[in-house]
Amino acid sequence: MRISKYLQKKSIRFLTIFIILIFILTFVSQVTSHMTVPKVSIVRLKRETLVDEMIFEGQVAKADSIPIFTLDGQKIEKIYVHANQEVRAETPLFKLEMSSIDKAITQLESEIQKLDLMIQTSENQEISQKNTQALRIKQALDNYQGIKETDVDQVTKQEAYNAWQLAKSETPIAAVDGKTALIDRATLVADKDKLVQVKSVDGIVNATTEGYVTGIFITEGKITTEEAALMIASKKSDNILVLRTQKTAQEYLKMGQLVTVIGISAQDVENEYDKASVIEASIDTENPEMFKSKLNLGQADFNYGSSAKAIVTKKSVNYPYCLPTRAVHESSQGYYVLVAKTIETMLGEEIIAEKIDVSLVDKTPKFSAIKANKLLDGRDILLEIDQSVEENTKVRIISTNET
Repeated sequence: MRISKYLQKKSIRFLTIFIILIFILTFVSQVTSHMTVPKVSIVRLKRETLVDEMIFEGQVAKADSIPIFTLDGQKIEKIYVHANQEVRAETPLFKLEMSSIDKAITQLESEIQKLDLMIQTSENQEISQKNTQALRIKQALDNYQGIKETDVDQVTKQEAYNAWQLAKSETPIAAVDGKTALIDRATLVADKDKLVQVKSVDGIVNATTEGYVTGIFITEGKITTEEAALMIASKKSDNILVLRTQKTAQEYLKMGQLVTVIGISAQDVENEYDKASVIEASIDTENPEMFKSKLNLGQADFNYGSSAKAIVTKKSVNYPYCLPTRAVHESSQGYYVLVAKTIETMLGEEIIAEKIDVSLVDKTPKFSAIKANKLLDGRDILLEIDQSVEENTKVRIISTNET
């Protein structure tokens, strides 16, 4: 009897310990499970105007550039400036070799002397040709006036009249040659005067305006051509922002598009200009995957040659069904969202992710607009927080997202 009571007490004790262990293990399991369940926040569909913002970076430049020419055939002795250098009027740009200038002046003087002789000869010939022409005109007129007024003589008289008119309209060949020679002489004299002027300042060519050197097309020791020696961006011209972006940017940088530009002013402080507009936009012919554009900044204060950001903002219509873009997922079958679904389990209610397919209407990095979907009416749409969530995954809602 005593043994039976002892065994009974021991069994109760073991049973109690077993129940306590089961409770502890269940509690630990629940806590562990609860800790590993993905945390999510929830949102609901709402009306929204989508705002798409793109940022591009470019370089501040000037709208107008002035070419600096010098006579061709001159040897460059020294270049005093470099690309992007700021220059003022009368800033020395480059120096021509003096011996090259002297040689060119001598050649021009020789050509001018030849033309002077040609012009004198043409003038003498023109006098002779005019005398000959006057005689032909008189003879043609006398012939015309000497024909009688009869029907038989009408054709002959018309021919005589035409010959008279032709004689009057002829221009002496020497006169044409003389005019051409005079034009050529004026050009050579102008070229000579330029060289004489450059020689008077030791062959130095100066800037004619205040601005920035945007291009240098000459080399020390080389001979000049008819092309521009330098290009100078006029400081008085409008500022522009030059952009070179991926081809996809053409959707945002269309002609006339208003853009906000943020950059550094000449005083080295941040400056914002919200009235910039696209004035040039084209695919890069050298690289079709790139897109080139220019924004007009007017007289807005931006430091020449500095980098600046162009911010393009596009607003959509007001869509009735919108949600954060990160709540929209994409698969090979299309787009879908995950919504909260409550189910009953042995341990009580649990929340799992339910997949619902959606049709996308518009999208920005922040918000997406979808077509009306009755399956989403009043449903809580999941936003992942710390882990990825898939269909039928158990989740734990920790907040309501109002964005």
